[in-house]
Amino acid sequence: MHETARLSQPAWDALRVHYQDEQLLELLVLAGWYRTVGYLANGLLLEDEPWAVPFPEAPQPPRPARAERDAGRERRRAATARGSRSPVATRSALAALDPDLDRLRAACDRLGLLGCYVYSVPERSGRVAARMFAPSIGVPEDVANANGTACLAAHLAGQGFTGIAVDMGDSLGSPSTIAAAPRDLVVRLGGAARIARVLHLP
Repeated sequence: MHETARLSQPAWDALRVHYQDEQLLELLVLAGWYRTVGYLANGLLLEDEPWAVPFPEAPQPPRPARAERDAGRERRRAATARGSRSPVATRSALAALDPDLDRLRAACDRLGLLGCYVYSVPERSGRVAARMFAPSIGVPEDVANANGTACLAAHLAGQGFTGIAVDMGDSLGSPSTIAAAPRDLVVRLGGAARIARVLHLP
């Protein structure tokens, strides 16, 4: 479930032997809730509660040798050079984009891409505007895209940016800002959310 965000039919069948449908629904909600809490706690860089019993340290994989790291960097450069990130000169040029989604989907499918992350040239402060079009996965335009923002932060680190703040969702009437800061081989992401609606499950 963690990797695919779904349960296979054999998994459902095996669980139904032991649990009722209401309990299985609770399992899905509980797993999603823990993931949400993890995103918030990690994204907001919250300190661990001093009273909580910590999880045991996860074993760290050995660091790859330098040649392997360099080869990995080259593979990432090659993958991102295929057009998944596209800069435009200004925020107004970004706002004016109206892509032909059928043609974009065909191009992405042909190149093996999920979509196209288009961004304005960053200001010196690291402020950027971006739009993510992903028709190949059924998303004409994403309100906020953390994966593309993390890749952009890693890319811009090579130009001296130690962190960026990316504004997204304006064209959809749902503005958001994602902060991203690359550190070594990790990019830390953060942001803020406004609760628009609360849904109580039976």
